[in-house]
Amino acid sequence: MNDIRIEARRRAGLTELRLLIRHPMETGQGRDPLSGALIPAHYIVRLEVDCAGRALLRADTGTGVARNPYLALRFKGGEAGDTLAVRWLDNLGGEGAAQATIVAAD
Repeated sequence: MNDIRIEARRRAGLTELRLLIRHPMETGQGRDPLSGALIPAHYIVRLEVDCAGRALLRADTGTGVARNPYLALRFKGGEAGDTLAVRWLDNLGGEGAAQATIVAAD
């Protein structure tokens, strides 16, 4: 099972990246509906996106991000055939990574 869905398209001089990360993003303040016990914090703390080996995005995140975070961005640069790489790290030491090739959509 891949925890990241990633899509990249080159259109009208811009590259559009869309990604969805499957992650619980628990704040540590929620309670289990059956036992009432606090659910431990479990959230992404770092998100990195590279395009063709160059840093495109570096983000430190926290508990304010919703479950299964979705991110979309457009940027100048990136050509059809270039590789986009996404990596995340969470507060419990978990990590995920995925790659996608930019496709031409013109």
